[in-house]
Parts: sequence; structure tokens; C-alpha cells
Amino acid sequence: MNIPTVINKFIKIILFILIILLSISLTIGVFDRIYMIISDLRKPPFALLNVKDIKEIFGLFLLLLVGIELLEIIKVYFEKNVIMIEVVIFAALIAITRKLLILDINNVAGDVLIGLGVVIIALSGGYFLLKKESLNKKTLPEKEI
Repeated sequence: MNIPTVINKFIKIILFILIILLSISLTIGVFDRIYMIISDLRKPPFALLNVKDIKEIFGLFLLLLVGIELLEIIKVYFEKNVIMIEVVIFAALIAITRKLLILDINNVAGDVLIGLGVVIIALSGGYFLLKKESLNKKTLPEKEI
């Protein structure tokens, strides 16, 4: 048995364990969100949520979406042994959006906001270029040799 084969099998086992753990975490997260929303709606005033609660709920939903995207990244890598850069950038965009939603702008330094803006522009630009390239590959006619 050669070493690359052993390493590849080890990586597959680790990825399988990660898929199971992430699936369990996402399932627990979904049920936790359901419980949180129901308990918030049952507090007086009934069926009303304040802005802080809504921000928290949206932030946690986006956290679950990041988890789902991570699960997708691991699944694709497990099946095809490739990392889909487009999915990774999309997950990073969701994560940065979540950060902006839960961020208290009044207590954050200006350089942090500028840094977040630069990261958003860089990720958006990368995502745009990847999408543009994939669309160009699909629309170009194949040349006969």
C-alpha cells in the first residue's frame, strides 16, 4: 500500500466525519432557531419581535446558511476531490453579510468598517469574475478540430 493512497483514505474518513458533525450541528441549530422564535413570540407583547430580536434571528439564519454552504463545499470535495471556489466565495459573502447584520456600528472603529467594505468589494469582484468566466465558457461555441 503506498502512502498517497493511505493519505487519501484518511482524508475521506475525516471528510465523512466532518459531514456527519456538521449535519448534526445544523439540525440542532434549526431546532434551536424554531424554539427561539416560538419562545420570543410567546413573550408579552405577544406575537411581536423587537428590532434586536429580528437582527439576532437573521444573523443566526445566516449562520445556518454558512453551515449549509460549508456542508456543500465538503460534499463536493468528498465526491469530486475539487474545491468549488465559487461556493467558497459565496459562503464568505454570506458570512460577511451576517457580520454586518449583527455588528453594532456605534461601537466599531472606522478602520474596521473600511476593512469590511474592502473585503466585501474583493469577494464580490471575485464572485462576479468567476460567474462571468463560467457564463463565457457556456456560451462560447465549441471549435471543431
